Parts: sequence; C-alpha cells; structure tokens
Amino acid sequence: MNHELPSWLQTVLAALGVRFIWAFLAIVVASIFTAYVDRRKFAGKWNLTIKWTPEHAKCLLGDDLPEPYSVGDVAIIYGHGQDNKDYWGLGYFELFSGTKRYARLCIELADMEVKRKLFSTSFPFFYCLALTSLLLRSKIRERAFEFNYGPWANYLMVFHSSTGKVLKGDMVLVETNEKVGSIDARRTA
Repeated sequence: MNHELPSWLQTVLAALGVRFIWAFLAIVVASIFTAYVDRRKFAGKWNLTIKWTPEHAKCLLGDDLPEPYSVGDVAIIYGHGQDNKDYWGLGYFELFSGTKRYARLCIELADMEVKRKLFSTSFPFFYCLALTSLLLRSKIRERAFEFNYGPWANYLMVFHSSTGKVLKGDMVLVETNEKVGSIDARRTA
C-alpha cells in the first residue's frame, strides 16, 4: 500500500514549511534586536517627583508643613560598572513645602536592580526589562534658608510600575525599611 501524499499537497506543505521557518527566524531576529535595544530602556533624562509622607516631612523639614515634595531632573546612563552592563545616574532636586523651596540637593542613583519579566502589557510584550529598585544617596544638600534639616539618610526607590516612559513606586528609608513617600517619574529625553 502506497502512503505517499499527492504532489500538489506535498508542494503546499513544503511552501508552508518554508514560510514557517522564515517566520520563526524573523521572530528570533526581532527578539534579539528588541532585547538589545531593551537593555538601554531606562537610560536618558527623567523628571521625578517625590511626595513625602507628612510624618517623614516633619522629620526632614523639622515641622508639620503642607504639601511636602521634592522635584528634580535625573540623568541615567547604561554601560556603567565592571561589565559595562549596569545603570547609574545623577540628579538635581529641590525640596518644597507648597511653593516654598527649602533646599537643593545633588543625588546619586546607584545599585539599580533590573529584572526580566516573562510577560508585559507593553512592547515587547514578553521577556522585557523592569526596573525594580535603586538606591538614592544624597551627595550635596544646601538649605535655601535656616531651618532644622533632618539627618542625612539613604533611600531606596522601589518600583511597582516601570516602563521606558513612566516609573511609579515608593520611597523607602534604607535604615528602617519604612515607606516615606511615593515616586512618579516621566522621561523627558
């Protein structure tokens, strides 16, 4: 008994097989390119706002003040570190209560933890990078006028949402692991 397929069906299956192979190769190449571009996802200029909790603002500014927040610009680079595969950044912030400026600060962004998520709601939709946390260190701080400035502290930014355009999360005191504010960052360039 001969179990050979008709020649027209063999031709159709061969054509579909070739197209499947080309489609598979295109997906592999696109994934590699996307992963390469995705590595630099968080590098660039960002505008960042920190809304401090009233309790921490009292510690930071020495008094119960309305609308305590910090606003600043941050520049993040990719290609830092021993293997040139880390992020690092610098920023300039101003500390406010309402419209009154209390201080200016220069900060360092270091120890950025980036993980790959299997699925995402934004492009590339699978196996994309997510910024989970970073360490924020004050390097220079200057008062705009005399007030009882709180002690120097290291902060951890913990992100629950991170894309190449928007970062949202919490400010956490490294020493006590206490949430002391919320973060909203938007890419500017």
